Amino acid sequence: RPHIGVISSGDEIIGINDTLKSGKVRDINGYTITNLLKREGAIPTFLGIVRDNLETLAGILATVHEFDMVLISGGSSKGERDFLTQSIEKLGGKILFHGINIKPGKPTIFATLQDKPVFGLPGHPASCAMVMLQFVFPMLWKLEGKKERYRQRIQGALTSNIPSSIGIEEYVRVEIKEQGGTYYITPLFTKSSVISSFVKASGYIVVPQEKEGYEKDELVEVYLF
Repeated sequence: RPHIGVISSGDEIIGINDTLKSGKVRDINGYTITNLLKREGAIPTFLGIVRDNLETLAGILATVHEFDMVLISGGSSKGERDFLTQSIEKLGGKILFHGINIKPGKPTIFATLQDKPVFGLPGHPASCAMVMLQFVFPMLWKLEGKKERYRQRIQGALTSNIPSSIGIEEYVRVEIKEQGGTYYITPLFTKSSVISSFVKASGYIVVPQEKEGYEKDELVEVYLF
């Protein structure tokens, strides 16, 4: 069973039991990531909340040799206060990519450090969870020496249009209702910072990058959570 180090980063992040103050956000991603990893049979270790400081982040990343993979949420957007890529390079790691043409999840980072895979996950909860499902899980299965697992899915009819842009692979969270033997799929159009969309959603649709969305009543495939 792979051992995975989990880090939440950002000056605005506070613990779940800390007093919420203006400009602060409770750590949702740490709990989301660790529970998703447990569901897949991995052994997560939460390494805590790390502030936006190059030396502090580099110090905790130096422990990467203790794990099979490390996941850091937050600090993946390109900006002067995002120190993740700087920390990885400071320790001799290699950034393999920073940014993917996906929505949500565009600012994702993937790197190697001390020959271990390191993911920089977006700070927004929905983005973070979708990158876990689409990218981290396949890497986890590889570490376990397994082929990609079958993902349960259904087919149903859309209740509304889903617009999308050419060149971006989009993951749209949906609600599912069954009536008369037919599944009806309702898209949930919310920002990636809104976690309630995951509470309501039963699964998600993948809109390929070469497609400009789907039309109402079109049959689509839904990946179940």
